[in-house]
Amino acid sequence: MPKNKQAVPVLPIKKLVNEKGFRISKDAAKALSDASNQLIEEIIKEVLELKEVEGGKTIQVKDIELAIKLIENE
Repeated sequence: MPKNKQAVPVLPIKKLVNEKGFRISKDAAKALSDASNQLIEEIIKEVLELKEVEGGKTIQVKDIELAIKLIENE
């Protein structure tokens, strides 16, 4: 994913934390955004590998759930 295109940008993270009555530093919000984006990229990579083996083109919820289980068991 290009660096300027974040799936989970910093601002919504700050808003979520603020809604819970806490503050988050800019660096902490960036670190959480980076970690979230990395996890999303890992899930997508795993899903695409599964779809290549399966031969399908449409990603279903079950594919994402399976990919997450596979990543958790690594």
